[in-house]
Amino acid sequence: MMKKLGLLLAVILVLSFASTFAAAQENKIAINPIGFLIDYISAEFETKLGANYSLQVGADYWGLDLGEGFDLKAFGIGVGARYYPSGEALHGVYVVPSVNLAWAKGEYEGEEATVGVYGAGIAAGYQWVFRSGVTLDLGLGMGMPFHITGTEEDVEVDKKPTTSFKLGIGYAW
Repeated sequence: MMKKLGLLLAVILVLSFASTFAAAQENKIAINPIGFLIDYISAEFETKLGANYSLQVGADYWGLDLGEGFDLKAFGIGVGARYYPSGEALHGVYVVPSVNLAWAKGEYEGEEATVGVYGAGIAAGYQWVFRSGVTLDLGLGMGMPFHITGTEEDVEVDKKPTTSFKLGIGYAW
């Protein structure tokens, strides 16, 4: 736990002192810093495609130990098209529709199950890009799984809407 917290603080420190050489940023990389505390890794790349829109690609990994005999590992990827109504991509208010894929493998007392989920979502938020190039991204989202597959007949996953909170700290160049 302390090792993860130390790594997180080091990343934030490096990003805080990094300088940017271009006035307008075209790309951004970001992580969710809270995830390191709960065995969740989330990273995202965003690239400007036009004056007020960008493409974002993200990946997530969960490695959760949920108690004696219960283990869960999951991986997800997503692609979204961000629209910035203010007219400047990577800065300010945005809306982003996305498509997402996720796979999970769980084990409980020797029994295993695998699930794949395909869905779509929409989110809105605000992204700050500071002079140093450091970014802060806060947002709220909603998703809906459309198709769920499983290796076991008794795997039950509800096809209900999900909500999410986004916190990203990164660097734009």
